[in-house]
Amino acid sequence: MGNVIFFSLPLIMLLFIILYVYESLKIAKEKSGTQSNEESYRHSKRAYRAFEFFFTATIAIVGAIGYIRFNFMVENPILARQALFGLATLHFFSTLFLIIAVTAHLGSKFERWTREKTDFREWWRWVEPWMIIFSYIISNLIWFISLKW
Repeated sequence: MGNVIFFSLPLIMLLFIILYVYESLKIAKEKSGTQSNEESYRHSKRAYRAFEFFFTATIAIVGAIGYIRFNFMVENPILARQALFGLATLHFFSTLFLIIAVTAHLGSKFERWTREKTDFREWWRWVEPWMIIFSYIISNLIWFISLKW
């Protein structure tokens, strides 16, 4: 049962991310032209603040994982494993919420760029997809390391 959760949760999260981003951007493209540029820039700033908060939380959770691993694994391994699972799960869901927030804010930028006839084939130059990819990779690394280390 443990391996099912171990491998399925990251895959379910990846599927959710792909579907959520696809649907959000499709909706944003359909309703393009409803926001001002200033409002769109505010959304960009909020997305970067969400990523800063995520990065701060990631540093704290990694520190807590290291502390628990090195100080409590020998004394009480069962409790330490439960704490590591809890921290990994906390980080996993904070990543999910970050991705939802960034995608929601990216939708407003997408609206503005549709209005301005931006070339969407150069998506790899945008910051937000890399924020999503980076946070997903970091979350999975923390998930696998804390549960198998």
